[in-house]
Order: sequence, then C-alpha cells, then structure tokens
Amino acid sequence: MIWLETTMFAIELAKQKRQIDIFNCIYFFTQTIFYNGNLGNATILKTVGQSKYITNYTADEWEKENEVYKGSSVSFTNNTKKILNYDCKEAVITLKNGKSYSAYFTPRLIPMVKANPFAYNDVPGLILEYELLTDEKDKIFYTANNINFNPVPALKFEIPKSGYRIIH
Repeated sequence: MIWLETTMFAIELAKQKRQIDIFNCIYFFTQTIFYNGNLGNATILKTVGQSKYITNYTADEWEKENEVYKGSSVSFTNNTKKILNYDCKEAVITLKNGKSYSAYFTPRLIPMVKANPFAYNDVPGLILEYELLTDEKDKIFYTANNINFNPVPALKFEIPKSGYRIIH
C-alpha cells in the first residue's frame, strides 16, 4: 500500500491482472481500477459519498483514455534512495505535452503485469514512490510503506455485478 497523509493507494497483482485502489478521506471517495493484462480491458469503480459508479472500457477505449501517456520518454538520473530496504533509482517521465513526473523504482522487483500507474509503464521495476501533478500545478507524492508478497485471492479481482450506476 502506498500512503499520502489522507490518500491510500494500493496495487495488487496476480498473473496478468492488476487492481489499483485509491481512497481519499478528505473528499470521501474511493476508486478501484481493474485492469486485465490478457485482454487489455479495464473497469473503474468509484464511490463518492453514498453514490456508486462503474465504468467499463474495452481495450481500445482504455488505450484512448490513456493516450496522453503515449509517446512519453523515460530518462534516469543519478539520484537514489532507499525505500523499504530496497535501493531505488529515480526515473523522470516526460509527456508529449512537456509535463514531467518523477518516480523512484526498484529494479529488484519486476511485476509480471505492468503494475505501474499510467505514465510510468516504461519504468523497469516496481515503483515505490512517485509524484502526480494536479491541474492546479500542485505535486502529490505517494510513497510505499509496505510490500506484501502473500498471494492475492482471485476473489479480490472479481468485479461487482450490481449496486453500481453504469456510467459507460
């Protein structure tokens, strides 16, 4: 799990499936992204207050949704740091629009499915710290505080069939 004061971010991996959970206690929302690496499709579950929403994407729709990250370049600095006893290297990702993001990753952990969020897909290892830029130009940092190597139950990757308002 990756924490930032009021936001929790968890990535769970199993074979070719990825699940990303985000919880923010200031704005009272949760978001879960299910990604199937075999098919390339994705589902997003969002809960805002008492309202629940589900959005399903085909592989083509998911690719289009993340188009802004295509053509990004990854460069590596000499900056390093230790996170959870892993030696991490800094990567800087520059998007086509000129925005840059940084991330610290460990090359000692290489997931079977691309586990890195969006812009960081070409980073050669598991990201343990990264930044996001908001539309207001603020930076939000996420840093891992735990890694659990226990198997993830298949049930964790089941998408609910009811209880959500369909957005797409």
